[in-house]
Amino acid sequence: MNGGTISPGNSPGILTINGDVTLSSTSTLFIELNGTTAGSSYDQLVVNGQVNLGNAGLSGSLGFTPAEGDLFFILNNYGSDPFVGLLAGVTQGSSVNLGGSNFLVSYSGNTAGGTFLGGNDLTLQFISAVPEPSTWALIAVTGAGAGWCYRRQRSKPVVSSSKPSQLTLSIISA
Repeated sequence: MNGGTISPGNSPGILTINGDVTLSSTSTLFIELNGTTAGSSYDQLVVNGQVNLGNAGLSGSLGFTPAEGDLFFILNNYGSDPFVGLLAGVTQGSSVNLGGSNFLVSYSGNTAGGTFLGGNDLTLQFISAVPEPSTWALIAVTGAGAGWCYRRQRSKPVVSSSKPSQLTLSIISA
């Protein structure tokens, strides 16, 4: 396909192609993710032939809040042949943003086994969003405050006495 968009289903659905699929850099695979069931809540392209991704783009929409680790087998590559080419700017294990959420990408997912690796299917795995810079600042300030309290706690004098007439004073510092 030279140009254009492949969008399996009208709303989430499964589009099956019996034959080879060749995409180009002017093509886009558009996926709707509205749940975790292929066909009824997210789009899936099924290809019974060779798949040449040809540096095509990937885009999509997200209509629900996925759980950490949810898998989406968006291109079920029947047979044992690997993909020819990759999606534009998307390597094995890289992350993509769809609908404001981050997903890891695998070109070796296993639809039949339900795993992120071990096959030859294009798979997305939801990962938690990267925190905003202000969140990182809050985490740093909180961590520094906790460290200061811990250090202050550790540097307090410790008084111990094993005999009523003998007193030992120790200063413990970190």
